[in-house]
Amino acid sequence: ENEIDYTAQIDIHSVTKEADNAVRVMVIKNGEETVYAKAQKGSNEPEPDTVAFLSNTQVLKNTTEDFKLDALAAITLLRTQFDRVGAIGHSEGGTIALMLAAEQRVDFIISLAGMVISGSETLIWQNRNTLLAAGLDTPTTECYCSLLAQAFAAKTSGGIIPTAEGYDIPDALARNYRSVVAAIQMPYMTHFISLDVRPRLQHITCP
Repeated sequence: ENEIDYTAQIDIHSVTKEADNAVRVMVIKNGEETVYAKAQKGSNEPEPDTVAFLSNTQVLKNTTEDFKLDALAAITLLRTQFDRVGAIGHSEGGTIALMLAAEQRVDFIISLAGMVISGSETLIWQNRNTLLAAGLDTPTTECYCSLLAQAFAAKTSGGIIPTAEGYDIPDALARNYRSVVAAIQMPYMTHFISLDVRPRLQHITCP
């Protein structure tokens, strides 16, 4: 039998009366059981036969790199049956196809809208186009995109993420920005905004 790898992210969004201390999460992967539990108070160590939660708000995590490994596991399996194996992906999947090609893991790829700039640049570009298409004026759009750029740069460099105060943007955008700031605290988004595939592109030799 061939084992297939896969990943998951489990977050804890709200807890009352420290109920998370009693929570146990079992993940069965390739027939093997792993139980996750919150680290014990005092020792900060997991209880016997468990793996500690990553934090008070996260049990498991994954990133684009994890998804790449997931795809690679499938490719490994397919190579036991086919001489040539490729990858096709859209958006983040298209980016993963490029990453696999750069590592010489596939014989060909089809990347549909895969990003060839950084994750932060991609998100800013998407926000700019969406806001302009929705009819927002250019100065307000650029002001918001500038705020996003500063937030992403601060997160990737370990700096202080700015607030929306003092920026001439509508309340709706200020609320959206606060949601973005909360989102980039998660490991997946932290990794995504810092991901830049440009240095890898020169290593792609397959069609």
